[in-house]
Amino acid sequence: MDLLAVAINNTALVLNPELIILAGMASELREGDVERIRDILTRSCPYVPAIARASLGKNSGVYGGIRVALGYANKGISKLWKQRSEAVL
Repeated sequence: MDLLAVAINNTALVLNPELIILAGMASELREGDVERIRDILTRSCPYVPAIARASLGKNSGVYGGIRVALGYANKGISKLWKQRSEAVL
């Protein structure tokens, strides 16, 4: 747990985010573990970011991937319809 907290801390020091979202399996951390991360951030970050858990839980990566794939598919279908309608004219 401490290694994850240190990795989050180091990332926060470099990027200076306003919010850290714990997603995937990290969204299922116990409140004590989240408090440990918050404690480490408080001791070393000049501006402590808020910590939130992703509401999708450990499936957030899957849902994000599906969303990206659907976006690409939508663009591809739109392009095909545009080409087809131009060919008919």
